[in-house]
Amino acid sequence: PKKKKKNKICLVFKHGTYIIVIAFAVIGEDFLDSDKINGLVMSVRKQQDKLSLWTADSDDEGAMRRIG
Repeated sequence: PKKKKKNKICLVFKHGTYIIVIAFAVIGEDFLDSDKINGLVMSVRKQQDKLSLWTADSDDEGAMRRIG
């Protein structure tokens, strides 16, 4: 079987914006391609917040665009 290529999407936000809303959307599987998301890491800092999503298959370009 062909091994799928995994990917990481990083989103950076100004502190206090939509990072919590997006994190809950990932947890609640509200994305169209939520089955492609394997993990989430949030980093809250003074100036900016960072959200990293690990995806299952980066070969599906349409799903990667819809997610990030």
